[in-house]
Amino acid sequence: MVGTLPPRPSGCTALYSGLPRLRGRAEPVLAGAQNLEGKLQGAVKSVERTKAEGTTLKAQLATSAEKLTASDAAITQLSEHKLALESQVSAAQARVAELEKKLAASMASADAAKAEVAALKKKNKETVKEVRDAFMATDKAIKAQVKLLAPEFDVSAVGAFKTIKDGKIVDLSKKCVICTLSLCFLFGSL
Repeated sequence: MVGTLPPRPSGCTALYSGLPRLRGRAEPVLAGAQNLEGKLQGAVKSVERTKAEGTTLKAQLATSAEKLTASDAAITQLSEHKLALESQVSAAQARVAELEKKLAASMASADAAKAEVAALKKKNKETVKEVRDAFMATDKAIKAQVKLLAPEFDVSAVGAFKTIKDGKIVDLSKKCVICTLSLCFLFGSL
């Protein structure tokens, strides 16, 4: 018999009569309890997921901390390297400035030397001209003196560019004349 209640015992009448009311009140409470149990299981699963995520985040944080430590070490090393390079650059710049000063001094010295060489060349040309003129004047004077002492003597055989060799008057070699005119001293040939 479906849907019918079993016969009631005699002392339980009051108890049985209150069951439908109790049942009516208990069903929403049981339904709420089941609902709360479902929420509890969802919350437990959510807590477990959160714990797993927390564990993952802790591992990521540890990895990030390791990477940060490695990055800090690399930054420190690069900073030290940068300071060393800056020091080397400063030293190189100082050396370049020193070399530029030396170069400027050398250039000034070279310019002064060039000017001195030019002045000496000019003076040398003037001196060579004076010497040449002196030799020519001496040659004329020798010929004039010989002409005065011996008017009949041929003066073409005597002169400043002649020497006596083996008892004869001979011309100086071209080399000797060039050396003489260039202020080379010919010991014993004049």
